Amino acid sequence: MDCKIIYIVGDGRSGSTLLENVLRNQNNTINVGECFRFWERYYRNETICGCNKLIGNCELWTGVDANLRNTFGDDYDSKKVEQSIKKFTTYKYQKHFNEFEVSEQLKDLIITFYSSIAHISGANIIIDSSKSPGWAILLSRFIPENVLFIHLERELASVADSWKKKVVLPEYVLSQRYMPVKSDLNIIRTWTRVKVMGRRLKETNNYIFLRYEDLVNNFEAVINHVQLKYGLEIFSELKWRGSHSIAGNPVRDQMLGKDIIITDKKSKLERLNKKQVMLFRLWEWGCNLFLR
Repeated sequence: MDCKIIYIVGDGRSGSTLLENVLRNQNNTINVGECFRFWERYYRNETICGCNKLIGNCELWTGVDANLRNTFGDDYDSKKVEQSIKKFTTYKYQKHFNEFEVSEQLKDLIITFYSSIAHISGANIIIDSSKSPGWAILLSRFIPENVLFIHLERELASVADSWKKKVVLPEYVLSQRYMPVKSDLNIIRTWTRVKVMGRRLKETNNYIFLRYEDLVNNFEAVINHVQLKYGLEIFSELKWRGSHSIAGNPVRDQMLGKDIIITDKKSKLERLNKKQVMLFRLWEWGCNLFLR
């Protein structure tokens, strides 16, 4: 592979949309959102790409599909690929992660997938905000020298407050669908699993742990650290730029070209009562104490 991948690891509602669009502000980059969902979203053709075309009509993803079919021929079965990937991206399989056999064909397919994105788009850097730590660990096995990991973590109470809000999934245009409203237990379970699994990436040389609160409160210092670590050159004038986000939170047309405003506005935790706030803060304190 001739390209680099900047992979954002984290829980949902942790600020990955902001970070990926900041990172998009450098030459020869493309941001693809949660691109491990390609095998789920492209072949169902129910959602729009970040370029605002129905995903099955997007030149980038149509080209990626053609490359996969041409490379693997009759051996390429998108449904089987989707099933294989779910073993690594679904949290309930976490305990058995190391037991899964990874075939050479899956490795070749993933390398071809990312290489196709780079070749068709002309980008040298792919910004992938898939967030899934399982997918990240898989990439660290297959192409460790090509992946730069940023583990983004937001305070648990703020994440929980956001998960309590009913939010429309913006990429679905043929029907109206919503992100799930999670229970307290599910919020804690997922946030903790991401924290635990994400720590495994510390074994690689290309890993940065980044708190969302530090990103917005001390933006210049944090971004300078990321640039020095990975040899990046982010533009001084930050704009919301176009994307080919396959899933996640695609930037709306009305935002494109506008300045990215970094604010340190704290979450008001309007959807949580005092007991919930205490629960989430105590849990985070305990995790930070024992998971260093």
